[in-house]
Amino acid sequence: MWWVGSKPHDVYLGTRAFAVCRGADKLAVQSVEGSDAVFGAFAGWLAEGGPRRRLRLWLSGGLCRPFIVPVVPGVSSEQEWQQVAAAMAPAQCGLQGACRVWLSAPDKKRNARIAVAVQETLLQRLHETVDSAACKHRIASIRPWWSEVLQHALQREPTLQVLAVQDCDALTVLAGAGEGFDSASTLTPVFDTETAEAALARMLLMADVAPGQDLRARLTLNGAGHAAASMALGPLAEWSR
Repeated sequence: MWWVGSKPHDVYLGTRAFAVCRGADKLAVQSVEGSDAVFGAFAGWLAEGGPRRRLRLWLSGGLCRPFIVPVVPGVSSEQEWQQVAAAMAPAQCGLQGACRVWLSAPDKKRNARIAVAVQETLLQRLHETVDSAACKHRIASIRPWWSEVLQHALQREPTLQVLAVQDCDALTVLAGAGEGFDSASTLTPVFDTETAEAALARMLLMADVAPGQDLRARLTLNGAGHAAASMALGPLAEWSR
C-alpha cells in the first residue's frame, strides 16, 4: 500500500547527470554522457529493489525548456493558448519532434505567460522505464528542476528580478521588471560554471540589470550543497546568496 504522507524520492535526470534525493538525504549521484546513459542509470536504480516508491521526476534545463507566449489577438480560451504554445515550442526551444507543453496560470497583471516544453518521446520513455521496473513505483510528477528552484527563490525574495539556474547541461534564466517574469530562456549545452557565468554576464548586460539584482542557483554533484529538505534536490543546490 502507499503510506499516507510518505516522503517522495526526487529523481533528477539530465544529459550529463543522474541523481536521487529523499529530503535531505543524497541516495544516488552519477555523471552520465547522453540521454541513453541517464535512462540506463535510472533503470539500474529502479532495479535495485526495495519497497514501492513515489517518484518526483525533475528534468534538466536541456530536456525541459521555458519560453514566453505573448498575447495573440483573438486568442482567449485555454485551448487556443495551448495551441499557440504548442506551435511555438519547437522554434522557441530548439526541441525536435512533437512536444508536450504546459502553461503557467493566467495572470491578469501580465498578459504573456510562461510555457514549458518537453519532447513527447522523452515523456513516453520515462513512463516506460518506470512501468518496466519489477517493483511498481508511481510517478507523482514530472517537472523541470528550475521550476522548483524558482518557487523557492520567490519564497526567499518575492520581488526577485532575475533568476539564473545552472544544472548539468543548461543555464535557464528568468527575468522581469516588477511582478512576474516577461523573459524566459535556456542556453544549452552548458557544462561548466565558467561558461554559465560568462553567458549570464552578457545577458544581464544586454538587459541592463544592475549588479546584485540576480539570484543564482547551481546543481552540484560533487560539492557540498545546502541541505534544504523542503526543496527537491536541496542537498545538491548551491545559491549565490
